[in-house]
Amino acid sequence: MRLMKLLNSITICLPKRDQDFEEKFLSFLSQFGKRDNSSIDFKISDKSYVPRISFKFAACSAPQAIFDASKTIEVGITNTTGQTRKSPFIYSSISLDEFIFRAKELSFEFLDHAGFDVPWFDGVHPDINKLRDFLPEECLYSRYPTGEDWDFIIPATQKEIATRELDYRVIRRPKFEIVFLNYSSTPIVQFDVSVKESFEEIRKIFPEGYPDNSLKNAWIYVENPYGIEICFVVGHRGNADWYKFLKKGLINYDNNQRE
Repeated sequence: MRLMKLLNSITICLPKRDQDFEEKFLSFLSQFGKRDNSSIDFKISDKSYVPRISFKFAACSAPQAIFDASKTIEVGITNTTGQTRKSPFIYSSISLDEFIFRAKELSFEFLDHAGFDVPWFDGVHPDINKLRDFLPEECLYSRYPTGEDWDFIIPATQKEIATRELDYRVIRRPKFEIVFLNYSSTPIVQFDVSVKESFEEIRKIFPEGYPDNSLKNAWIYVENPYGIEICFVVGHRGNADWYKFLKKGLINYDNNQRE
């Protein structure tokens, strides 16, 4: 096996602006990983997998995602389109305190994936094109196979990344999702979490959220001081892992599928 350069970690970073919000938010997220002061290192399904996924509050000027590969790539989770577009989906944001209070009615199981959505209305977001160019050699980078603008990075071992041969029966969490929006100008940081409760029970607890009736999850938006949407996508995933669906979209680093 050749010596490889790897995407070691991805960190979602929000600016330090509100100590009370930060403490409550990190306290809630700590059930999905290990907390260290102002950051959470999310639990991974196998210690040999990369990249590691983490979240932190830091002295960044704006929300961003940091990709620690053979070179560091920083992607702003900001609106750089110069346009304002309101989401066509109907939902209402709730306070973090209210979200945490109601979330006590749910039995959380695991974080399936984290990620970000950035607005772009003409073709492919240039920062995402850069990721598609550079990262497939250092990780398992997959375009969503049915054509939606939802890219995923799948956790894997160095050998699996080198050979592109992996066992799709094995659970791999958390994945990382990269989206560019063509319908809204507000960026999103999202956490997709599984609970034991049914879709109907989730809807009763969080009627303000946007219900995805096809995937049976609810998008619950939390008020925040960062000029973005923070969203918990809550559903019942069970014991199966759907990521084998992404096999059809896996980018080969010898033939990058750039647009």
